[in-house]
Amino acid sequence: MPSFTYTTNIPVAGNDPSVDQPNMTTNTNSIASILDEDMIGFGNANGGYHSKITYVDQTGSLPSGVSGTDILYSAVPSGGILELFLQRATGSAIQMTTGNVTVGTPGQTFLPGGIILKWGSVSVLPSGSAMVTFGTAYPNACWGAVAQFQSTAGGTAISTSTPNASGFTVYRPSGSGMALPVFWVSLGY
Repeated sequence: MPSFTYTTNIPVAGNDPSVDQPNMTTNTNSIASILDEDMIGFGNANGGYHSKITYVDQTGSLPSGVSGTDILYSAVPSGGILELFLQRATGSAIQMTTGNVTVGTPGQTFLPGGIILKWGSVSVLPSGSAMVTFGTAYPNACWGAVAQFQSTAGGTAISTSTPNASGFTVYRPSGSGMALPVFWVSLGY
């Protein structure tokens, strides 16, 4: 983050304006530069709107705000990655992001408030089962998992066991032929 020069208490009462004019020019230019950091600056069609928002790590020194307002801030939780949080006016903090998002199969994403969604696929033989082990266990618990055949050739129903933080089992109670791919989704925190 750049550093900006700003002189307080300018103009000084009793000074000739030409004495304070250099500091007033510096202050005015600094204000414009500060706004240009995260906002669309003066003289532009959308001047005053945010073009981005830059957050400073506030770990260990959580922000306080105006009573009755919510505050968006960044901090490093136990995972060690700078994340975005929403501090509610009620005092509760909600984690809004996480660095543990993976795209592909298997994959996982994070939903605001701490909910984690994981997905993947596994092959299950007729009258068999397949254990799904999450690449990374849920930090607290997995609430549930659902599965379905990725092919119309599945024919028979499939089911899942009650999951735990590390995984669950997919069951194919009957059928014939070869192992079929099953897509699964789980939800936890």
